[in-house]
Amino acid sequence: TNAQMPMKATALSLLFIFIFLINISSQYLNYSHYIHNEELSDCDPISPDYCLSPFPNSFWLKINKTRETNLQTRFAQSSFPVDIFGVGIDPEKGGWNDNDGFSPSGPIQFFMSNISIINLPNHDNIEKSLDKDSPLILIDVEEGKKIPFWSELDQSENENKKEGGKMLLIWPAKKLENSKRYVVGVRNLINTYDNSIIQPSQNFIDLRDNKTSSNPDINLRRPLFEDMFQTLAGFGFDRSSLQLCFDFVTGSLSSITGRLTTMRNDSLSRLPSNGVTYTITNITDNSSEFTRRFIEGSMQVPLYLDNSNPGSHLVLDNNVPVFQGFTSVPFVVQIPNSLVQTGKKGRIVQYGHGLFGNRFEIQSTFIQEFANTYGYIMVAVDWWGMCDLDQAAIVKMISLNLTDFMIVPDRIQQAMVNQIYLTKLLTTSFVNDPSVMFNNMSIIDPTLKNYNGNSLGGILGSLFMSVTPDIENGFLGVPGGPFSLLLLRSVDFSEYYSIVKARYSSSLDDITLITLIQQLWDRGDPIGYVDLLRNNSLNFVRNVAINYGIGDCQVTWLGAEMLGRSIGNCKVFQNNTVEGLEKMFGFDVVTNIIASENTCILEAYDFGAPSNPNYNVPPPNTNTDVHGCPRKDLRSQSQMDYFFRTKTLQDFCRGQGCHLSVPNFCIQQISSNK
Repeated sequence: TNAQMPMKATALSLLFIFIFLINISSQYLNYSHYIHNEELSDCDPISPDYCLSPFPNSFWLKINKTRETNLQTRFAQSSFPVDIFGVGIDPEKGGWNDNDGFSPSGPIQFFMSNISIINLPNHDNIEKSLDKDSPLILIDVEEGKKIPFWSELDQSENENKKEGGKMLLIWPAKKLENSKRYVVGVRNLINTYDNSIIQPSQNFIDLRDNKTSSNPDINLRRPLFEDMFQTLAGFGFDRSSLQLCFDFVTGSLSSITGRLTTMRNDSLSRLPSNGVTYTITNITDNSSEFTRRFIEGSMQVPLYLDNSNPGSHLVLDNNVPVFQGFTSVPFVVQIPNSLVQTGKKGRIVQYGHGLFGNRFEIQSTFIQEFANTYGYIMVAVDWWGMCDLDQAAIVKMISLNLTDFMIVPDRIQQAMVNQIYLTKLLTTSFVNDPSVMFNNMSIIDPTLKNYNGNSLGGILGSLFMSVTPDIENGFLGVPGGPFSLLLLRSVDFSEYYSIVKARYSSSLDDITLITLIQQLWDRGDPIGYVDLLRNNSLNFVRNVAINYGIGDCQVTWLGAEMLGRSIGNCKVFQNNTVEGLEKMFGFDVVTNIIASENTCILEAYDFGAPSNPNYNVPPPNTNTDVHGCPRKDLRSQSQMDYFFRTKTLQDFCRGQGCHLSVPNFCIQQISSNK
């Protein structure tokens, strides 16, 4: 009898698994019965004051059984904002209708007049979003659980323009899961002027209270809303108390990451047997006291864009990138004096430059000094999509037609292929080039390779670390994500956002455009790829360290925390310094050392700068910007070197938090590197 127990237990387990899978399948099958959206209009009437409210919203989904989620977005041009010149955005041509769900990274938003934020969870008290009396709730329907979040009213406009209020933004504490249905519930919101309960729209009342309506957008969705009401009631959100509710399905992981992973795999299959093809274009010796040789060259990389110039797009066949031949990609290599003098081989550090910068950023004095002190060979290529050469094309796109926004994420994806080939170059054909031969040997150790990037280099470096097949350790300086969270809090974006605000007459349009472009930017945003950083098909361990600055005027610390929580299992050292009343929600605290596979640490540096505004605007005073400070701090540099050499993250701030080590250390040396 005892021998039969394991078999019975196994059979019982399989039965439970079978029932579970059937239930999930039935859930999605039943959900598809709720989708009648090809028969619906272009704007959701449950929030009649603004077309794209609430958002994201299953109202803009249709059935497509060829897609992983069985769904596809279905925006009409009339759903999107139109500028003061009558120029609209074409969601079909622009790629918004290529998705099989909504961004798991961007904000959730809705509009009601004059919302008071009293009692709403903010980024200082994310835990309040899980309270039973919270006015807002975000539910993972499949798992049957609450999702933590924080909220804010959009303050990015100095005036309300023509609306009587502002968009409410809900930010999940971390990336939502792919291919999942979520329900949002809203109750007990009050008017900021008279503290009265805000009344729902009549169309929503007709749904909630089962009142007669002649509107097909209401009547066709009654079964869907009945399901939502039942789900919300299970979490204590009584139907009669609701001011609004809506649901949405997030896009699949393959929809977001599939193009780039296809490009990566195809490009690797085209790697020449003798290594990457390249030419040397210039060599400069003794360019500084720290650098012995600076090498410029060009390598041949598989191209998936319609051309290699700024403003180009991926060439797609049924949403799959198509190889267009090889293209020339410039690269630079910097060899420090110390390696030549000691006769030692050097470790490779692949460097990522800042916003609208270029590969020559590795010639910054502090990078040369770091490389010489610790013995690193610095190498770099441009971040296609957001380097100096792309700036004019991006300004043109923002100024004339946002339909062309995909030029940014398309070129970012090509940039990742360029970075992957740079690693291959430095570890194959280039290793024995005469330009790197000193003391009768190659100065490059191809087995020791790491990544470091700052600002944009930290942001896109997070994405690169998720797809690289070769580099295990990434040290990310002042990174963050998603871009929709970073942009409005950055002084770097102010001049570009001023173009948007001048073109569109509604402040609701302005903020909604940021939310809309995130739907496309996911394919070139680090948050869209964090699942690959931890669970990737390459069976490849990756470790990352995240350093950020308190009072950073260019990349908000909120983005660093969002990135860390989304990566998962990311920890902070004891007494990690924080901005304002921040509680470091979702991070475990460790002491002194982290040494394990899939290591991740988040560490803040406080240089005494004032805190940033508590809402989505850039800091008013950039004279104390600390954006360039963590990378120059000797504690951070020592931590990076120790990490690269040992794959271990140690607290070089000795459990006291990384506070100002020397009075006014960095504020007097504000970096122009973004």
